[in-house]
Amino acid sequence: MIHYDIDGEAGPWLIFVHGLTCDGRDWRHQVSALAGGHRCLSVDLRGHGRSAHIDGPYDMETLAGDVAALMHGLAIGDAVLIGHSMGTRVITALALQVPERVRALVFVDGSQQGRGDPLQSRQDALAVLGEGPQQQTFTKRMFEAMFTQRCEDADRRAITDRARAMPAPVFRELFGNMSAWDAGRMEFALSQIRQPVTVLQSTRVTPARERFSLRADERTPYLDMLRARVTNVSIEVIPEVGHFTQLEAAAPVSRIIAAVAADPPGGF
Repeated sequence: MIHYDIDGEAGPWLIFVHGLTCDGRDWRHQVSALAGGHRCLSVDLRGHGRSAHIDGPYDMETLAGDVAALMHGLAIGDAVLIGHSMGTRVITALALQVPERVRALVFVDGSQQGRGDPLQSRQDALAVLGEGPQQQTFTKRMFEAMFTQRCEDADRRAITDRARAMPAPVFRELFGNMSAWDAGRMEFALSQIRQPVTVLQSTRVTPARERFSLRADERTPYLDMLRARVTNVSIEVIPEVGHFTQLEAAAPVSRIIAAVAADPPGGF
């Protein structure tokens, strides 16, 4: 069974979905700030955190299906979906699976890391990742680049150690399938979403998978793609922080989520 935590007893539902190798505790600042007036559901996706014991498949549609089943089981009528990194893909897939249960979406520092042919994108991602010691080195380097000095040292160490501790086959399956989904599914799926989408972006990723913090006025191909594909999108750059925006800029992220829950941009 998927592990989840519920905080708060009344108010709109907020569903928090983490990124690759992460877990629901990455949203602890937002849950603490928002649980007084909202019901916060934070999940550990299969293969992650306290759901690490659940076997695959590990792909965006299956992960979304797990959350959809959880919503059904908890009788959640509708909710604002908040996703970080890989979680932005999961909540996009979820919005297509159960559109009647989704009020709005919030993307926290997503990206598009595969384009063109999905199979080739998967193969390219796995070639970059490598195997054995090369995979460990790549993973360590990738996660170390996700933080700025604003990140607490304890968080930096815990997140990097957690990434390196994920079983290599699980990481490889997720990493490859995420790139394949980006290439073959992302843009179509985004074009089908009719709910408001709020994008909080703090970094950009180069084709070589290098990551850099954004300036306040910076545009990126990913953000331009969202403007072109999403019917009702609002984009806010949170500059000079790392990939874990919800940790390094916890207060602004919480404030924006509360505003979306109170009045989704553009209405329903």
